[in-house]
Amino acid sequence: MRWIGLLFLGGVFAPEPGANSSRSHSLQLSTVTAVAIDPELAQVAWGYLDGRVFIADRRHANESAVTQWELPAPPTALAWSPDGSTLIVADSEGGLRWGRNPRKSTFRRLQGHPTCIHSLAFAPDGATFLSCGQDHRVRLWRASDGALLTTWGPFSSPLYALAVSPQGSCFAVGGSDGRIRLLRNSDGEIVQEMAHPNGAVLSLAFSDDGRYLLSAGQDRTVRLWDVSSGELRRQLSGHGDAVVYTTFGGSSRWIVSLGEKGLMVLWDAATGEARYADRVPGVTHCGTLAGVSTLLAGTVSGRLIWREIPRSAR
Repeated sequence: MRWIGLLFLGGVFAPEPGANSSRSHSLQLSTVTAVAIDPELAQVAWGYLDGRVFIADRRHANESAVTQWELPAPPTALAWSPDGSTLIVADSEGGLRWGRNPRKSTFRRLQGHPTCIHSLAFAPDGATFLSCGQDHRVRLWRASDGALLTTWGPFSSPLYALAVSPQGSCFAVGGSDGRIRLLRNSDGEIVQEMAHPNGAVLSLAFSDDGRYLLSAGQDRTVRLWDVSSGELRRQLSGHGDAVVYTTFGGSSRWIVSLGEKGLMVLWDAATGEARYADRVPGVTHCGTLAGVSTLLAGTVSGRLIWREIPRSAR
């Protein structure tokens, strides 16, 4: 199961469990299973293995600024709409919850999937969002009311990774069989296929201009693909274990990858050179806001931590 959350942020509130009260201290007793921050950098949400989800205003590091929700199953993915008004929460039993202005209202349960949901992604305009999971399917939802619009699949394996292009015209999915499919958002037609030949695809990310796609997987590599041709442009090797997360940063000038045992590597996107490495123990599954310089991570010990990427490496 791919849990734990991670984000790249700039100057964001990262509450430190155990700092002030017994409630804060209790947050350390359960593994963090998902983390997400809204694109406006105003709110952060994170979830725990025991089913709790917390939402906080990043500007106030105090107990009154935290909203708590209880779920019947561990959250496996979180996603904010582009304007930060809506939060989607997926769980390990296929549950999907939709909350508009979630710090002031309750979540509404959607139809969801019959089994675990592994990934969520909003369209750039915020009008729709996608989910994929263990049932080999991708579902498209209307963000305004949570209505299910269409379902694509079944595909050939469980789906672990999902990314929507910056233009919103297509999306990519990857799964346990190592195949990556690029689908047209309007009708779900497959327009390109790529693959990791030796293991599951665990993470996907588009470049800012939508021309390139990053993939990371169990084969210990990060791969850079040309979206229009499906050609492999670069393979980044250096991790000693599965690469569970990758994203672009710095206006797609650099690439970040994270290994299963916590090794984080910063690569030059143009040359493939590894420019910086650090270790973030206890972090696996990730989400992102690319282009900024601080790492916010949830860990197996229940902590939220951040790590600054040195300016000299960016």
